Amino acid sequence: MNEASVGCTQALDTDACSARVAWAGMQMACGPAFRRTFPLAVDGHLPFVPPGRDQSTASAARIRLELARARHMLVRLDAAEALVVLQRVERQIALVPGQDMLALFSEVAAMRAASLVLQDDVTAALAAALSALRLHARSPAAHVARSVCRYVYWHLGDMTQLEAPTSGETGEYPDRLRAATAVFDCSVDAMTELRQLHLNSAQALAEHALNMAQYIGDVSPSIDVLPASIIGQVLFERGRLEEAHALIAPRLPHLRRAGMVEGVLRCYSLLARIAAARGQPGHALALLAEAEERAIKSRWPRLRAASLAQQVAIHLGMGSAAEATGCARRLEAQIAACAPQGGMPSFEMARYLAITQARLALARPNGTFGVQQLQNVYRDCVSRHDYISAVEVALLLVEMQLQQQRQDEAFELLATLMLYAVAAGRRLAQCDDARVDVEAPDLRTACEMT
Repeated sequence: MNEASVGCTQALDTDACSARVAWAGMQMACGPAFRRTFPLAVDGHLPFVPPGRDQSTASAARIRLELARARHMLVRLDAAEALVVLQRVERQIALVPGQDMLALFSEVAAMRAASLVLQDDVTAALAAALSALRLHARSPAAHVARSVCRYVYWHLGDMTQLEAPTSGETGEYPDRLRAATAVFDCSVDAMTELRQLHLNSAQALAEHALNMAQYIGDVSPSIDVLPASIIGQVLFERGRLEEAHALIAPRLPHLRRAGMVEGVLRCYSLLARIAAARGQPGHALALLAEAEERAIKSRWPRLRAASLAQQVAIHLGMGSAAEATGCARRLEAQIAACAPQGGMPSFEMARYLAITQARLALARPNGTFGVQQLQNVYRDCVSRHDYISAVEVALLLVEMQLQQQRQDEAFELLATLMLYAVAAGRRLAQCDDARVDVEAPDLRTACEMT
């Protein structure tokens, strides 16, 4: 047998192996309904096209199997493996004549967008999602592209582009990627409500997402991390620390293996805040150090910045100014390294940096810090309807204004925040079954005061 024949045989063996793995992925992704739909897939035998059939038919079948495998990887939140499969599919599509290439490329672009979201590259994710919808708005993965767009618009605080919150689908989910998308969509709605301090509706939506996650929990144990983190944050804001800890702590092993940065960030931050509130700063720092390592391993600069900013706050609370300064310098270096890359998370980086610098200034005798920088971050939070972050920044702003003897401005801002807190308190006092929200004063008024 010559070298060409050996190479051909090896290629066929490789293709067969890839096809078997992809076919198994489709079985896992589709569940019991798969065998009813594809009766030939029994006892591991693959329904390959018989010899003599057009080779393009076999190639089209292989593409579909690869796409099924990519969908399975996304349900498992395995972005890196999904991207490898999608790159292979893109090379194969152009070689298959007679196929609806626009629909296939749209499906690939949509799943690429989801993979990029899992890697926290929201700039590239939005571009890929919009491309998918332009290519074919009714492709099998169009719902994935729309979900990615909604998440990025939420991330930006663009309420015009983000449609009104809607509850996810209910019932059986033969397509597990669609089930994962429903969980994600409902979680985005919950995060939208939480940002605006609508705690009751945020918890209701997150609980609905958590219930839907059970449909695919056997394949993706980390799928419920994001909705659980939202519920945990609501419980924490209500002072129910033990319940929040009981919900999040058992999911820590899943955070270490997989998950979306949004949920991982919230869970680590929440567990650290609970530990600090319990008088366990050492445990809080250990959790944040673990989060920082996870961020470096997964290449999630936003998670690392959040961890470092929280480490600064805890070190200052312990009176460890030197350690806090060291974390602040690492944060500045992290943000400087991210600056050339651009991207939409830059406003979050600015918030972490401004909060950290303000805390350091307040902790030092005669410390100085530009109030204008903190005011700009505050206005940015308000403009993006991120009121829960705006309150945190505003409280620091009040401290800074008092330190600089600007009592009138501090009093006006504090009075507005107290009015908002009273409204939030009335909201919490409502019957849980009623889920009634009370309108609070718009924080824009406070923004204008500063």
